[in-house]
Amino acid sequence: AALAAATDISAQQQVFSGDDLTVSPYAINTRGLTEPQVGKKHEALAVIAERAGDYQRAARHYAVACGIQSQETRDFAMASPICNSARTLADQHGVVDARIRILVSAGVMRTWTFNFPAAVATLKEAIALGKDLNPDDPDSAPLVGAHQLLGSTLVEMSQFDEARTSLTFGRD
Repeated sequence: AALAAATDISAQQQVFSGDDLTVSPYAINTRGLTEPQVGKKHEALAVIAERAGDYQRAARHYAVACGIQSQETRDFAMASPICNSARTLADQHGVVDARIRILVSAGVMRTWTFNFPAAVATLKEAIALGKDLNPDDPDSAPLVGAHQLLGSTLVEMSQFDEARTSLTFGRD
């Protein structure tokens, strides 16, 4: 059964599946959507979760929307209201994976400017933050992504041994 929900984000009615409202925000189905549409979907789902009092889920959705929006607009400071909501909820409710997701997006944008040392530092910060997370938990997907991106960035920097460690973690 699908749930229709109107949000403050758009006057247009959006329809979400039961899975959209229950599975990890990092695992929802976005097939067939453009990146901006994925961002809007996460933003709308964040609003729904926040209104329902599920602040951890809202933080996760806002974190994904923050990353997408920041990358689309080249907002390297990640200072949009969506990003501020993601950070605030993640901090208030101890949602480590959402904080990691924001750092991964920052790391991506630093690689775009070829600031590989800053990207590596940011990704290592994300990985350290997630040291106690279970990588098999779907909500830990940002930690796995941080390892994958760190490994790829280290390959660009010809730091192959360290890259292998992160890429192996991301694979396994």
